[in-house]
Amino acid sequence: SDYAYERIKEASPGVTFPDDASELIGSSTNPAAPSQHKAAEYVLFTLPYDKPDLTFMQHYALYVFYLETNGGGWTNSDNWPTGTDVCTFYGIQCDYTREQVIKIVLSENGVSGMIPYEIVALEKLIEIDVFDNQLQGQLPYQAVLDHGQLSTLDVQSNLLTGTIPSELAEAKLVNFFIAESGLSGDVPVALCESMDLIFTDCSENRCAASTNCFQTCQGPNCGG
Repeated sequence: SDYAYERIKEASPGVTFPDDASELIGSSTNPAAPSQHKAAEYVLFTLPYDKPDLTFMQHYALYVFYLETNGGGWTNSDNWPTGTDVCTFYGIQCDYTREQVIKIVLSENGVSGMIPYEIVALEKLIEIDVFDNQLQGQLPYQAVLDHGQLSTLDVQSNLLTGTIPSELAEAKLVNFFIAESGLSGDVPVALCESMDLIFTDCSENRCAASTNCFQTCQGPNCGG
């Protein structure tokens, strides 16, 4: 429907979509098509039955996640990305209603690439655990900032690049696990004030000598 297509375009503000959704047909077999086009084609034209927007948007977001993190190479990808019930996807935890995705737990699973912005469409998501994988590049900080619920992010033991922006203090995050993540630079003091726990190796990401940081920063070489 036009409504569904508009919702998908809103969930991927950095991607250009054709005006007519039917032009997406064939994206799945086009190597040059972005992940978002492939996921949209599936959700709009292949998903086997009408679902409320909550369900199709979650399916869209997780399909993009699968493609952007090279799901074909994961150790375990049971039911991804085309199972009819996203709550049965390996590593996905849903709430008691079995409708809302609340956790993505894919630690030690051969996850590479990068977490996409589309996680924002998983409106009830509170935790992402991608410990000990091969994620590369910069974390999607704008997605973390734009997400209204995400409170725990574990990216330890990955291949990330870049520094930690102080703006992240404005996010809903309270637990941030970054030891051996590849991130460089110090932990911004503002994060110590806004979060409950920053698990880090202080020889890699030093925490300021402030009361808040002494309480918040834990992990190897952090003292205390």
